[in-house]
Amino acid sequence: MNTLPIVCFLLCATLLQSLAFAEQDHKPTTCWQPDEPAQRLLQPIAETPAVESGFLPIHGSMEALEWRLALIDAAQHNIDMQYFIWRIDDTGRLLIERLLQAADRGVQVRLLLDDVLKGGLDEKWMLLNTHPNMEVRLFNPFRTRTDNWLARAPEWLFNMSRLNHRMHNKLFMVDRGTAIVGGRNIGKEYFGLGSVRDFRDFDLLVSGGVVSQLEESFETFWHSDWTYAPESLTEHRAESGELDAFRSQRREWLERSDKLPPAFANFGRDLSGKLATAHDMFIMAPARVVYDCPPGTASAQPLQVVEALRQLPGTTHNKVFIVSPYVILNAATRDVVRALRDKGVEITVLTNSLKAADHDITFAAYSKRRRQLLDMGVNIYELKAHGEQWKEYRTPLSSGEYLSIHAKLMLFDEEKIMVGSPNLDPRSKYINTEIGLLIRSKALAELIMKQFKQDMAPQNSWHVQLDTTGRLYWESSSGQRHLQPARSLAQRAKVFLFRLLPLDHQL
Repeated sequence: MNTLPIVCFLLCATLLQSLAFAEQDHKPTTCWQPDEPAQRLLQPIAETPAVESGFLPIHGSMEALEWRLALIDAAQHNIDMQYFIWRIDDTGRLLIERLLQAADRGVQVRLLLDDVLKGGLDEKWMLLNTHPNMEVRLFNPFRTRTDNWLARAPEWLFNMSRLNHRMHNKLFMVDRGTAIVGGRNIGKEYFGLGSVRDFRDFDLLVSGGVVSQLEESFETFWHSDWTYAPESLTEHRAESGELDAFRSQRREWLERSDKLPPAFANFGRDLSGKLATAHDMFIMAPARVVYDCPPGTASAQPLQVVEALRQLPGTTHNKVFIVSPYVILNAATRDVVRALRDKGVEITVLTNSLKAADHDITFAAYSKRRRQLLDMGVNIYELKAHGEQWKEYRTPLSSGEYLSIHAKLMLFDEEKIMVGSPNLDPRSKYINTEIGLLIRSKALAELIMKQFKQDMAPQNSWHVQLDTTGRLYWESSSGQRHLQPARSLAQRAKVFLFRLLPLDHQL
């Protein structure tokens, strides 16, 4: 997504915020809450009534795509999905084709998408809705149904109080018993097939009782008054016969694709047996779901994810490990970091270097506070754009030019785990809705950390430090340097200019 239009809209919106008005005519939504508060998870396992479920880390890009295809093929009754981004590229088309196959055999398929990048695609989603076993809905839609950001600008500026709230959740569930939770959207760059970049992302395959809580979160959004059928947003109507032509075009596209391994585009390949082989590998642990409610919810505080995260540092005594593509800490969060360091807690952050950053504007906001974090004793590792580990997250079919972190993970005392959709930034905390799993397991934490330690190795990341004179320097297997790695002089110039903009609270 091009950053410049969004920057312009956010800047104008900040200056004109006093003119913004709400168009909400929604009735309050009832938001389900777990029967016990999230802080119960922080107590000893013996005292915790949290549901015990199975978890399997998914690091690899192709592995992540294969697991989604396998779940679709194994589905017998229901498939429910919730995503911030679903690109209509090779991977998006492949998954849609397999979902249609599942719907053909009687599986009820529901797909809930945030509308911020869906303008101009109404016809495709309406075509899917013509299948008797498939339904697509859009969250918090624009009334301007185009993908032209200039055309959408007036609506964004004068209705920011509503449109600024986006659904950032990522969730993939099958038969109300198995799910995938993590940071990946649907698009080729999330599966090692990128044309601009490849993402180092992370998911958990989840099985067992906690999936019922994930399903409750999905139902909350599916039935929210912020959720609309595409047909309600446009006068265009799709006919059932058009779906056959649509499917034929998609199949021809996939068969000609040079961006998918042939095995994935093979429509006769059945991956359902993959799930049966996973059960012996699951790590069993108690877990809870925390999720933000849609705006305007009457029965619960909307910021449940950030409230859960506020409780975790208070029970932490030794180590905190954070992986996030964006690290933008407000004053309150910096106070928490300072308090943890004062009691001797070791804090390590893995994020993107400038050269690996996918959004220069968010990197600019992070770079403003980077020195302050180092002064507080935080260990900072910044991913190399072209480290040795890149080959682990891209495929030979990728034409991506660099690797960028997109994973979202927090570990506390190598035992308490937070995995889900939230980044470490104000937008995730206070503006977007998010979902996460709180898990307590030393074995799972150790397994997850084993791979991320490789990402922080000198051949894969820069260790950012301060020298004896207080200057920043970057150290790795490539040596030591005082000028941070960047893709170009133009990128450095953009970051310099973005640092001047008062937009940190919107990022």
